[in-house]
Amino acid sequence: MMTDRGSGLKEPLMAREEPSDLRSTTNLQYAGNGGFNYGAEKDDTTLNVLCKANWLWGGIGTQLRIALPMICVNLLWYSLTVVSIMFVGHFGALALSSASLANSIASVTGTSLLMGMASALETMCGQAYGAKQYRMLGIFLQRALLVLYLTSLPIAVSWWNMAQGCWAGP
Repeated sequence: MMTDRGSGLKEPLMAREEPSDLRSTTNLQYAGNGGFNYGAEKDDTTLNVLCKANWLWGGIGTQLRIALPMICVNLLWYSLTVVSIMFVGHFGALALSSASLANSIASVTGTSLLMGMASALETMCGQAYGAKQYRMLGIFLQRALLVLYLTSLPIAVSWWNMAQGCWAGP
């Protein structure tokens, strides 16, 4: 509960006492079994944190194992664009600039929009899977496919008309 002391500042009703020095009140020691022992039998004036290399590298390894597939997918996705532009670059400067511009327009108007919408599905499906609601997981997936399909139709129509407008000439 907060009280107003007339100065416009709100202060807690009961002040929380903070220790002046964390090292004097807490003794933390790595237990070796994946946890920490609080109040271990050591000198109270020092903070003893004994970390093993496998504890640190185990966490990093777990994160890499989870993130590595997404890293590979993104690298391969971007390398597709880079390799395509590299091959077009052999035809000359005009072809290279045209392909780069077309790639930028396609990324902004289509790919980025649809990937952003699909990323929202990732969060909802993760929550449904974690809650063991597999039926909702399927419903989310079906609805997302329908929404992405309906969104891609106007994009395809605009791309089709854009191609006809470019060939029409001045």
